[in-house]
Amino acid sequence: MTGTRQRDTQESEGTPGVTASGDVPGRAVAFMVAVALALTVALIGSNPLTWFEGSHGVQADPPATSTSESKPKPTEPAHSPADGPPPPPPPPAPVPPPPAPEPAPAYTPEPAPVYVEPAPAPEPEPAPPPAPAPPPPPPVPDILAPILPFLIPPPPPPPAP
Repeated sequence: MTGTRQRDTQESEGTPGVTASGDVPGRAVAFMVAVALALTVALIGSNPLTWFEGSHGVQADPPATSTSESKPKPTEPAHSPADGPPPPPPPPAPVPPPPAPEPAPAYTPEPAPVYVEPAPAPEPEPAPPPAPAPPPPPPVPDILAPILPFLIPPPPPPPAP
């Protein structure tokens, strides 16, 4: 049994990466997986390190809220209720009047279509005379006569008068 096994491995030494039993070495499988992953990343065109971060659908910058505007700054003194009422808000800015609509362009109707009479058709030319009848086929040698029906289809029947 060992002699047969040794002979099989010697015969398959010419094919790199394959043994006599058809097994592929682990390094070759790892190389093929790495190449497949590299091709996939190249075709998708994204960074594979960001695939599993779970940041899909999460905004990077949170939107600004009105709470940040209402907080007093640390450099400003806090207003106490004993100081008095807060100052009135500034008056709203005057709203400019809406622009006047531009007048629509004057309607000019399209001119009515003018009927143009087509040119008279030329007289049809007379039909050409019928083509002459083809010459009769050359005579068949007598030796081909028995197999002639298998080589050439029969002629069509003559036209009915």
